[in-house]
Amino acid sequence: ECDDGNTEDGDGCSATCAFEAGFNCKEKDGKSTCSKVECGDRKRQGGHEVAEEECDDGNKENGDGCSADCKVESTYICTGAVDFKSRCNKVKCGDGWRERSGELEEQCDDGNEQDGDGCSSACKIEGGYSCSPKNKRTNAVGPAEFYSHARDSCKSNMICGDMYRVGDEECDDGNKEDGDGCSSKCKVEKGFVCDEAVPNACMTKEAKKKDEEKKKAEEAKKKEGGFFSNMFGSKKEAEL
Repeated sequence: ECDDGNTEDGDGCSATCAFEAGFNCKEKDGKSTCSKVECGDRKRQGGHEVAEEECDDGNKENGDGCSADCKVESTYICTGAVDFKSRCNKVKCGDGWRERSGELEEQCDDGNEQDGDGCSSACKIEGGYSCSPKNKRTNAVGPAEFYSHARDSCKSNMICGDMYRVGDEECDDGNKEDGDGCSSKCKVEKGFVCDEAVPNACMTKEAKKKDEEKKKAEEAKKKEGGFFSNMFGSKKEAEL
């Protein structure tokens, strides 16, 4: 596995030329040079399994992304090449990196926290859109099954009749039929109004007006009932 030019143990390369735990060895001109791995020395060591640090941020503290034993902590992603200090950041929606670490997982990240552009304010892909990230982030390290990709680009998959109102669609009621308020081309038909539900529900303006009048009458009736209930209740209390 290694050869440092001697047959001594305890220097990183054993008497049988095997890697020793706690050391990192590098090859140059056919000879191994081994150094002791020190967690917290601001240099991420790597090279072989017995001596590889996932991260090294220059301290031995937990809770900052890189643990006291130089392991990437859950919900964090650390970056930094071997032999350099690691920078660790918590997975954050809207920072332009689509990432997963532990319990935090983004479906997309387009660099903002706005809804309606394909990638929601919670970094979820919105209905009627597809999103794809750019290149995989280099020198990124995280817990098991982590990923880190560059900013997503989202585009509208405008398909009339798929229930999702996107792009130039005025409505989408989940079908491509005319005469129900939302036409086969996803345009609001004359004399109709459509709500903001998914899918859109449409009704004639006349029906909407009647529905609103009915709701107002029911509300007024409730208020009237409450008024008399309070009045008679107060009267009985006074008699007692």
